[in-house]
Amino acid sequence: MTYLDLTLFPLIGDPEAAPGYVLLDEALERHLVHITEVSAGGRVPELAFENSSDETVLLVDGDELVGAKQNRVVNLSILVAGGNS
Repeated sequence: MTYLDLTLFPLIGDPEAAPGYVLLDEALERHLVHITEVSAGGRVPELAFENSSDETVLLVDGDELVGAKQNRVVNLSILVAGGNS
């Protein structure tokens, strides 16, 4: 469908199909991931993220990470495969 300079394409998929990942909030609730400071002193723009599960976890740009030495906001979307840091 096109109108002036805008073209839209329908995205059709299986509504019953589960995504191949879990979102950060669910991963935290299920204790699948651990987020810690990179060192005892900490560094503001960096955290250590460990996905100890076998599921892929999606961190979405704008997710808030609460705790550690201070709260932070994810500034890009990241997929972390199971068993990775």
